[in-house]
Amino acid sequence: MPKYSDQVRETSDTTGVGASIHLTGAVAPWGTFAGAFATGDQIEYAIADGAANSETAWGVYDASANTLTRNTIKSSNSNAPINLSGGQQVYCDLSARTLGGLEAVRHALAGGL
Repeated sequence: MPKYSDQVRETSDTTGVGASIHLTGAVAPWGTFAGAFATGDQIEYAIADGAANSETAWGVYDASANTLTRNTIKSSNSNAPINLSGGQQVYCDLSARTLGGLEAVRHALAGGL
């Protein structure tokens, strides 16, 4: 199950459509992924790269390299990884896919299924 944290946002210098994202520091006044997560944590996150490119993804955090693996859920590139420019922001985000799953569990626990 993915882990989440409020107010986590960093810049990234990664370019292209590679399998991981290198994080380079907090966007003030937000915190860092390192301050909220440990190596091996599965995290859902989003990437904003300019006005037209965005991606929702999940990945595994590596604290020693300060990276996230990249598994795209939805994007502005027909749901494929966006081509990163090297100036994007990455932030912890709850995907609609996960939210829908949690809603189904809540409904079942309430006796609705």
